[in-house]
Amino acid sequence: MEIFKDNALAYADLISSIINSFKAIILNILGINIYEANIVTTGIESAALSLAGLFLAMEMISMISEFRFERIEDAIRLWIKLLFAKIIIENSSNIIGSIYDLFKGLGVVSIDDGFSKISGSIGNITEAAIEPNKGLLGEGYIFSCIVLLIVTLVVSALLIMLTIEIMGIVFEIGIHQAIGPIAISTLCNSTARSTGIAFIKSYSAVCLQTTVIGAIFTVYVKFADKFIVSDLSEKIAGVGAFGIMFRFLSPVLSLAVLCITVKKSGDLTKRMFGA
Repeated sequence: MEIFKDNALAYADLISSIINSFKAIILNILGINIYEANIVTTGIESAALSLAGLFLAMEMISMISEFRFERIEDAIRLWIKLLFAKIIIENSSNIIGSIYDLFKGLGVVSIDDGFSKISGSIGNITEAAIEPNKGLLGEGYIFSCIVLLIVTLVVSALLIMLTIEIMGIVFEIGIHQAIGPIAISTLCNSTARSTGIAFIKSYSAVCLQTTVIGAIFTVYVKFADKFIVSDLSEKIAGVGAFGIMFRFLSPVLSLAVLCITVKKSGDLTKRMFGA
């Protein structure tokens, strides 16, 4: 039966390695400086500047038709608007990239702490936690081995889902940054201005997701201490197969709740911004 005990401990070590690996992957994903990747091409900037010029030309024609373009001040005002539009469009990558970095910085620390807590609650399964499950003939080791195999698979699936969700957020932010200059150019026109405002709201909501996820991890840290395997082993030792399942699967349940909540963070932030 010792072989099953060794296998159970091997699965415990594997769980810890999986958690630490996904922690590194997710933090690396969040550490990408998207606005330094030259997502915004020269063609997009040129199109945005052309649109801004077109919008201002339309405004000038409208003013002329309504006899509101009669002084040199009117021409200067339009020229200043075009100049500001050019400056904002050409620096849109840095502007919206800074917004992303601000929101991201608020969330990364909490995500790091949350993964440390995940590792502490699930990834600290030691021989002391498995030994009480031995049973009369060591048959408890077999059951522990099976349960830990299930835990390994479930933890891997949950962390893959979490990684995909965070990668999706980063991709969505990148898409917003890529089309940002064109969307921002609509602010130059009073008729199309709502498009630019909607873009800003949508981009802010997407960036805020990293902060919301950080808040979710902060809440998780507060109650994850109640689901540490070693503590549960002491509290419910000697209650048979149910005890084995409960002490090993309870932390996984808390991780599942965390991942599902993170998945819903996008809908939450978009409702907050009305995007």
